Amino acid sequence: PEGTTATVLVVEDNPDMNSFLCSVLQPRFRVLSKFNGNEGLQAALDHKPDLILSDIMMPGMSGDTMVTEIRRHQQLMDIPIVMLTAKADDDLQVKMLALGVHDYIRKPFLPDELLARVSNILKDRLKSVEKLHVSEDRYASLVKASPTGIFQTDCERHCTYVNERWCAITGMSPDDALGDGWSTALHPDD
Repeated sequence: PEGTTATVLVVEDNPDMNSFLCSVLQPRFRVLSKFNGNEGLQAALDHKPDLILSDIMMPGMSGDTMVTEIRRHQQLMDIPIVMLTAKADDDLQVKMLALGVHDYIRKPFLPDELLARVSNILKDRLKSVEKLHVSEDRYASLVKASPTGIFQTDCERHCTYVNERWCAITGMSPDDALGDGWSTALHPDD
């Protein structure tokens, strides 16, 4: 969205196209520029951009391989990705959408088209993030104030959270309950 400090990561191996994309985006967004999938993946991990705009066909790590690698990292799962290609390949487009790409733009394209798509995706993401924060705050308030003792464990049965009521019931502090400590408060038959 105009006037925001959203960061767009551009991953494009062609120097002229990379420069063009950056020049179109820079008046509205912070832009990080990389020239292959390996650099793009590392930049995504290092900077967690708000959106990734990437070519598909690149030497070294291709755009589709980069997307696959990005989606393996939990902290990058929600980053919208827009793919660019000059190749009219419906199977490739379907493959990219199945990998979790948000949009697909065929070259050549108009600069205004690119700005409109990027801006709309970022506006939608911002709305979603705001709704998520409101929901998380409401949930945290309800759990904290609950008259029921609540604890949360991970898949390995390590405690990751206890509310105040759980501590009052068990007599344990949150620090003592975290990890494996919580299990000492359970009844042996449980």
